[in-house]
Amino acid sequence: MAPPLAERLDERTVTTFPRHAKPSPKLANDTDEIAVYLAKMTFELSAIARKANFDLLAYFLEMARIEANGQVAKSRGDLT
Repeated sequence: MAPPLAERLDERTVTTFPRHAKPSPKLANDTDEIAVYLAKMTFELSAIARKANFDLLAYFLEMARIEANGQVAKSRGDLT
């Protein structure tokens, strides 16, 4: 029987952002720019996940893309 997932994780497994990773000060104040960036990144990640047959992961990434696009539309007044 395989050990629980928590026991299989090691220092090579990325579970958190590195301490030195900080958002760019320029991006930190521009929520539209952040949302657009997130939409682009999640689109690309979703395509990669779909190609690898990680369908559930691709689905969640696509939901994140839709949410990011919705945030942009909301802040620009495209949604009521």
